[in-house]
Amino acid sequence: MKRCRICQVNILDETHTCPLCRRVLEYDEMNEESTRMYPNVEFDIGKYNKIKRIFLFILTVVSVVLGFINYITYSGVIWSLIAVVGIIYFGVTVTYSIMNNANLASKILVQTIGAGILVVVIDNVTGYIGWSVNYAVPAMILFANLAIVLLMIVNPMNWQSYFMYQIAITIFSFIPLILFWVKLIDRPFLAILTSGISILILIGTIVFGDRSVKNELIRRFNT
Repeated sequence: MKRCRICQVNILDETHTCPLCRRVLEYDEMNEESTRMYPNVEFDIGKYNKIKRIFLFILTVVSVVLGFINYITYSGVIWSLIAVVGIIYFGVTVTYSIMNNANLASKILVQTIGAGILVVVIDNVTGYIGWSVNYAVPAMILFANLAIVLLMIVNPMNWQSYFMYQIAITIFSFIPLILFWVKLIDRPFLAILTSGISILILIGTIVFGDRSVKNELIRRFNT
């Protein structure tokens, strides 16, 4: 900051003379720190990465210990597989969905995939009944699609950043139908409902988005 000793004023402009008395300005180092136009926001990326590595190391150790305990006490159930997948899901949730500034829609997509894998593992380890693929996975996909629509409604100025994730989730909504086709799903009602609603939502987005949606699709797929 520059200061005029005669007029006793501080000058923020890039000038060497006082606009009042035309005298040469002096550089005032004492007030430089207190007169910053913007706060000095610093993020210690090194410290963050160190904490992240420690956190992941702890999760790895816990997973190995649980696997070893399951091995030496094995009684027909590989319960440690549920624990390990749950720990991985927890790690992804903390490091990506909570401590990361990624797009909210991408966090929803990652959480949906992770939760879907977890419930399928639980269903298979505990004696496969089919509740995971008949109900849980389709319900998660439907919830994710509705959540992204809500994001578009709440933040319409930034809908383009959510649109591609909506397409991805719509594609995922066909997975339960494929599982039904290969006879892995015996109660297809929720799977069909999820796929139908996902397609209708995508069509609605394209119709109401008008030309801007088409431009976004062209821009995304031409890059």
